[in-house]
Amino acid sequence: MHLHFEYYPRNIIPVNLAGCYSCSDLMTTGPTQASRTNLRPFTIPKDVKIEDVINLKKRQVEYDHDEQDELWLEEKNHGKIAIISPELFEILITQLENDWDQLELAMSTVSGGEEKAELTLRNNTEKYGDDDGIVQGSVYDQRCAVCNDSDCTNSNAIVFCDGCDIAAHQECYGVAFIPEGEWLCRKCMLSRNHPVDCVFCPSKTGAFKQLDNSLWSHVVCALWIPEVYFANPIYMEPIEGIAFIPKNRWKLTCYICKQKVGACIQCGNKNCFQAYHVTCAKRAGLHMELLYGVQGGIQNKSSLISYCDRHGQVDALVVRAGIEKTRRYYRDMKVLRAHNAQAAKTQQAANRMNLFRWKTDGGTPIAPQSFADRVYKTIMELRGASSDRGPLRGLGFEASAAQIESEIRSFSHDICKYWCLKREHKKGAPLIRKNNNLMSTSSIIYGSNSPEEVGDKLEFAAVLLQDLDRVIQLSSLTVDRQETAEKISEVNLEVRGGVAFPIQAILTEVLARASSAGKTAVTTEIENRNKNYKYETVDSFWTDIHERKPQLYKSRAGRKWYNSIYEQLDRLRGAETSVKNELSRGRIQLPFARFDHGEYVLRPDMGLMDELSDVEEMDVEEEKKLREFLQ
Repeated sequence: MHLHFEYYPRNIIPVNLAGCYSCSDLMTTGPTQASRTNLRPFTIPKDVKIEDVINLKKRQVEYDHDEQDELWLEEKNHGKIAIISPELFEILITQLENDWDQLELAMSTVSGGEEKAELTLRNNTEKYGDDDGIVQGSVYDQRCAVCNDSDCTNSNAIVFCDGCDIAAHQECYGVAFIPEGEWLCRKCMLSRNHPVDCVFCPSKTGAFKQLDNSLWSHVVCALWIPEVYFANPIYMEPIEGIAFIPKNRWKLTCYICKQKVGACIQCGNKNCFQAYHVTCAKRAGLHMELLYGVQGGIQNKSSLISYCDRHGQVDALVVRAGIEKTRRYYRDMKVLRAHNAQAAKTQQAANRMNLFRWKTDGGTPIAPQSFADRVYKTIMELRGASSDRGPLRGLGFEASAAQIESEIRSFSHDICKYWCLKREHKKGAPLIRKNNNLMSTSSIIYGSNSPEEVGDKLEFAAVLLQDLDRVIQLSSLTVDRQETAEKISEVNLEVRGGVAFPIQAILTEVLARASSAGKTAVTTEIENRNKNYKYETVDSFWTDIHERKPQLYKSRAGRKWYNSIYEQLDRLRGAETSVKNELSRGRIQLPFARFDHGEYVLRPDMGLMDELSDVEEMDVEEEKKLREFLQ
């Protein structure tokens, strides 16, 4: 199967590395010097227009199909004449995404008033403050939504949600590993287009996590409320302990927002009982100190210290201004919610009457008929001339042209429906990440996707696959070697144990035969004592068993076990005597080994042999003696 890359080029890892690094760069030693890497500056050739570059970039295949797409495509191809390949499927999804971006750009003026009003209220931090760390300007000024700190390290970086722009440390939000590409917080992952309510405060912004009863809570609220805890402190979820919150805490009224909602915390001064929500305290700028950080606060809630505006160490004027901002925020938010509710009802009524909607109420795209027509046109352009060529195989052979076109037309509508459903599954998020930077199109400008270079890259990929196969084989052989070495070590240990402790080996065999009649707690204890080398002689072994005879005779299995040992007692003593005799002569024999500690034959030292050559020439007399010896 061959794709027409001149229509839809895909970037492949370049093979020609000589222009970037040289052998001298790899062998350079000594003091640290400036980097000698050859970086090609981004320049647009004079004979290339920016419009042409953008058009080429739009025709790149940017979507990678997954397992779900493969199953859906397999179901659609079952029993059909026109077989759609995965490569063509990726081309079509990329085309749908590009068409939808153009449609959204053209329809940008058609949007609900709710989002605009909320964004205007949220971004006005000078007037309302913030409780989630989001500020206008550079992302470097944004603080963590949990600890309110902007410092980070390599092991505890700040991650940004691609859905709501919330920033949080890895340790503060429970992000063990930073994924490549898109990262969504828990709220955007599960309920992106639907607002959630915190059970402990009235704020709807910030970093959320779910409770064990599927309700939502701010991470900072769960951190500061004493009775609440995280079931898994590494991943910071789920939040538990809501049942342990006393009823009096639910009845407290926040003195900042004047709302009797959720659960408040109180001032750390022992003579003060001011109550306030955690998010209200953050927005107002009250004194909130984490003595040992977030993880220390999880382990010890007493390390979290918070004071009201009267007893905190923050400037009183600054705190009072923050309290006024917080009260203004909730006052205006109440008015805004009423306005948004009315606007939403009006918009829903208009949507029901509008036959040309381009989005559902949940934000799911509605593909127009023109999308299906463009998909049909693309498939017809890319279909192969034979069953062995083209992304669309088998056309024009098994059925008439009318039947084939009918199947393609039906598939064009089906893939548009599937694309809409997949966007709905991702809460309206795009299936590909757009990068409008012209530098990402440098491979197209410099012609790195020519047929010759594509062939070189495929050859390089084949070499890499061979190397990977060899690495897998070597890894498998290494595992086999380690397993064999472990078995050899076990055998050596068994042999040395039999030589150093022959009585223990003999007793182990006798105990194994006796245990076939049954086991009790007493017999198990005796076996463990033998494994720990507690019996140096057969007499000490029998004495220990004889002392436990009353306990053994309490059960039928113990009685059989005792009689079995008694029957083998004479053979045990004979084996012990034989072993002692062998040891007295310096020799001990086992079925699988022989160790001779007798006399050694001393031989004279031949001295140094450094001066001898590799081959010594013999004279006639020496050769005669050698022949006689060999005969």
